[in-house]
Amino acid sequence: MKLTLILFAILITAGCNQHSKNDFRKYLNEDNLKTQVFSIDTKRDTTIFTNAGIVVKIPAGSLESSTNPVTIEIKEALDIAAMLAAGLTTQTTQNETLSSAGMFYINAADGNSVVIKKPLETLLPTKTYNPEMQVWKGEANENNKIEWAEPAPLPDDETIAKITAGEDLYKANCASCHWLDRDLTGPRLYGITYRRSKKWLYDFTRNPEKKISGSVSDSATDYYANCLYNEYKPTVMSAFPNLTDNDLDNLYGYIKAETDKQPMPGNIYPKTCCDSCDLVRNEINKYYALITELVDDNEEFFNLDRTLPRINTKDDTIVPTTDIPDNSNEYVTPINNKATYYTVNVSALGWLNLDILLKNYNNCEPSELIVNVSGGFEEDFNVSLIIPDYKVFVDGGKLEDAVNYGFDESNGNIRLPQGATCTVIAFAEHDGKILFGKSSFKAKTKQTIQISVQLLTEEEMMNIIKNININEEIKIEIEDSKHSEEIRKTDKEMDSLYQLLPKNCDCAGFPETYPMPGVVGAN
Repeated sequence: MKLTLILFAILITAGCNQHSKNDFRKYLNEDNLKTQVFSIDTKRDTTIFTNAGIVVKIPAGSLESSTNPVTIEIKEALDIAAMLAAGLTTQTTQNETLSSAGMFYINAADGNSVVIKKPLETLLPTKTYNPEMQVWKGEANENNKIEWAEPAPLPDDETIAKITAGEDLYKANCASCHWLDRDLTGPRLYGITYRRSKKWLYDFTRNPEKKISGSVSDSATDYYANCLYNEYKPTVMSAFPNLTDNDLDNLYGYIKAETDKQPMPGNIYPKTCCDSCDLVRNEINKYYALITELVDDNEEFFNLDRTLPRINTKDDTIVPTTDIPDNSNEYVTPINNKATYYTVNVSALGWLNLDILLKNYNNCEPSELIVNVSGGFEEDFNVSLIIPDYKVFVDGGKLEDAVNYGFDESNGNIRLPQGATCTVIAFAEHDGKILFGKSSFKAKTKQTIQISVQLLTEEEMMNIIKNININEEIKIEIEDSKHSEEIRKTDKEMDSLYQLLPKNCDCAGFPETYPMPGVVGAN
């Protein structure tokens, strides 16, 4: 698996020393976020659906105002692109680095005065769920930069309840043979929900022997299950036929949540030999067309999803949950919003952020990161660092040598997720123009990054920033997939298929009907 990673850097000082006189916030600021305005009848239950998928539940009487209806505004920055555009860094008031799951702003609009009398249940959609995230409040410092303070744990909700139930099932049924992060009697479970389909996991959990029965040349037999058996035999996993779909949803939801706690760069969920051999086998099946569909439909794991009834109004924003008028011209077919959500109870207006301290990730190690800006200019530069995989965006400043730049400590020390792709960007203003440069790198424990700046117009700089490809979607790719493309484009398919065989894995057990030259072992 591969996570497309990117990193940025922009400006301003944080944690190191003084702020630079050049303020990049005039270009990247909250005005770049769309303001969504909602008119709320404070006497009725109302649910809001924002453009990015945030759901705000406003019970009757929860808002107090001198006027009714009242107008509120919402801004949202749920991905690293929006955080960058708004200049919203992930730093605490103590200059600690945070990894964010999303930020949002809710306030009275048009001069309204609003007080929240009852907390508003607010749901933030997410592709990954880490129950260790905390809710942080935004505070503007003397430079009007938003910093984060007063962390509070996530409130108990149905998602937390599912994860807790899944953990109990794991401890009762799985932990004696399977650890999450290391092999034991059976293989580790970390990342399994990203490597096998939902149907395969549920079938195997309920009846593993059925998956490994029969001859390996039997198309009804599961190659992956047989590979696991050959690796761990003579032990066969116990069957759990009595676990319901709801039980398995909770169990594998817990395993997925534990996996999502520790994002890793590059091959995010490392494949076992069984994974690699199975991928090769599927390529062979495709080429020889012996079996039309051997790979399960790889259902994504939405075991932690909530389904929210939704009725669209004309403006597709506000949905009353009670006293809906009988007027079919104003309402269309009900829609269900289905997603995994974080719950945040909003009790005061302003900015809120879901975060975890970056240093709490296992692969964040003490590192030295020094940035040197070249180009023949004497300006003090704003530099910043963004790690999209972790949704990290932090400011930097001059180090103690008064020449180079860094982040966190004035000697260049900072905890970094090893192997993550990072980008730093340097900025300064010079004679009415902009000095700008960027450089990307893989995080290591000790490195100096060179940035060469050049004069650009504001339009040129903003085009560079806007055109940086920020793509956080997880893409499942076959390792060495370039060879797969060669297979489809060349007449030497057989030789290319052999090239796909993993060098350090024993892929014995391919059906004899395949033209394999005997058992393939480690070379």
